[in-house]
Amino acid sequence: MDGDLPPPCPSHGESPSDGDEDNDGSDGPGGTHGPGSRGVVVTALVLTVLTVLTAIAAALQLLL
Repeated sequence: MDGDLPPPCPSHGESPSDGDEDNDGSDGPGGTHGPGSRGVVVTALVLTVLTVLTAIAAALQLLL
């Protein structure tokens, strides 16, 4: 080998060692495919917490 990258990954069409292991546009591994996937997870968690807090507040209001 003379420093060439390995052949392209069949599912992504790019080299698996280009520093973007999860193909999300950033360097390094981690996360799922597609840009902004971490933001979707954080948004879902925030909405879940707010929903639970709203339900608790409504239950307390009914009891008092």
